[in-house]
Order: sequence, then structure tokens, then C-alpha cells
Amino acid sequence: VFLTDPTGDNYYAISIKRKTQDSSFPGAATELNLAFIDPAYQEYNTPYTETLIFKDTYFDGQKTYLDFKSFIFDRPGDLPENFYSVTLNNLTKEHYDYLKTSYIQISTHNDPFAQPIQVVNNINNGFGIFTGFTQTVKTIEFTN
Repeated sequence: VFLTDPTGDNYYAISIKRKTQDSSFPGAATELNLAFIDPAYQEYNTPYTETLIFKDTYFDGQKTYLDFKSFIFDRPGDLPENFYSVTLNNLTKEHYDYLKTSYIQISTHNDPFAQPIQVVNNINNGFGIFTGFTQTVKTIEFTN
């Protein structure tokens, strides 16, 4: 994925979906479990999750190339999923912090030796998060 990052602190979430057709409601779709290939980004997320979060620490204000890996399984008789939709969300810092802490909590919730994780929230006198993001979706068709 090529990305042109504006100058300043920016936070992102990316996901990729395989689909049978270029439609918002395809006949079949599979959300890919992703992992960064570059080890510098491993600190930002639990590998092989459906959505990866990261910040622009290593490419602030530049055009960059992000490389991912995933496992894809096709079963005989399945409809061909030749369309890949890449969704890139530009997150607020609050949204990024919430996702980061919730990923850590999810990945350590059954570990009796893990430190307790306080999931970030920004609601006074309550729990939750109020935030926003902008979204860009690009779909590419791959044919055999």
C-alpha cells in the first residue's frame, strides 16, 4: 500500500477485505488477518488481526510503502474472491489510543501474569470513547 502522509502526528488503521464482486454487499467476503512485514511496526498491534493500527513515526510527511502479509485459504467450490478492498482510516489520537489499549487488553486477557490494562476512554463520569475518523477505500481486481 502506498501512502502519502501529511506533516504532523497522524494515526491510521488499515484493513483488507476479499470479495466476490466490487460491491458494498458482495455475495461473499472475507476480512483478511494482516501482519506488517517490517518489524518496526510490530509494536503497534497484535499481529494477524483484521485491522492494523499504526502512527507515522517512521515516515512523517513523506510518501511511504507499507507491506503486509496474510494467509489466504481457498476451498474447492467457493466463489472466487478476486476483488480486494483496502480500507485506510485516518484516526484521531484518542481513537488510536483507544484501539491500541483495547488490542493489548484483548491479547492479554487470559494471561494471569499480565499487568492490568486500562482501556483509554474520554467520557467524563462514564466509560467509552467519543472520536472520529476519515475513511478511504480502494478496490482492486486480481484475475488469474
